[in-house]
Amino acid sequence: MKSKGFTLIELLAVITIISILTVVAVPSALNFQENMKKKMFCSKIETVEAAAQTYGNDVLETIENDKISSVKCSFKSSCQNINVRLLLTKGYLKKEENAIVEDKYDEYYDPRTYRSMLDDNIIVYVDNNRVYSKYVYQSLKDLQLCNSETTGATLYYLNNGQITEVS
Repeated sequence: MKSKGFTLIELLAVITIISILTVVAVPSALNFQENMKKKMFCSKIETVEAAAQTYGNDVLETIENDKISSVKCSFKSSCQNINVRLLLTKGYLKKEENAIVEDKYDEYYDPRTYRSMLDDNIIVYVDNNRVYSKYVYQSLKDLQLCNSETTGATLYYLNNGQITEVS
C-alpha cells in the first residue's frame, strides 16, 4: 500500500528547519534596517551641514558683521545659529517627498524616530575667511553616532536645552 503525503517526522523536520531560519533571519533583518536608518540620519546631517555652509557663503558679510552673536563660539570668529526650517525656506534644502509621519506632513524628519528636524539648529561660523557649519545634535549619543572618529573639530549637542560644545 502506497501512501501519499509526508510522515510526521518529515513535517517536524521541515518545521524545525524553518524555525531555525526564522530565528536567524529576523533579527538580522531588523538589525540591518536599524543600521540603515542610522546611516540615513548621518547622511541627512551631512546634507544639512553642506546646505548651511552654502548659505553661510551667500551671507558671509552678514555673519562677519553680526555684532551680537546668537551663539557663544569658543573661537574669536563670528558665528550664527540657524535652523533647518530656514534652509528649506531659502531653498538650500529640498523638502522630502512623501514625508507623511503619523498622519501629518513633515518637510524634514529623522528617519530613526520620525521626529521633525525643522527646528534643529546649525551653527554657521567664519574662521580665517572660510565658512564652516556644524549641526547641533539632539543628544551626546547622536553626536557620537555620526562622529565616531575624533577629528579635533568642535562639535555641538543639546544638553538640557543649552547648546554645549565638545572638542
